[in-house]
Amino acid sequence: LAPIPTAAGGGNDTQWCFSQVKGVDDDVAEVDIISTVGFTHSGKLLATGGKGGTVDILQQKQEDL
Repeated sequence: LAPIPTAAGGGNDTQWCFSQVKGVDDDVAEVDIISTVGFTHSGKLLATGGKGGTVDILQQKQEDL
């Protein structure tokens, strides 16, 4: 098994774990690769940038805050 990609930011012991599950026969395309990760100072928001030119902003679930 491959390790799950993780990232940590802020000073509040928050750890983000993320993975993408594709079908058994689906290849990972170049545009699906996350190449950059950034955090807000609080660590509550995570931004990812991909080789496909996309930027996604992720927020913790409300019950986790």
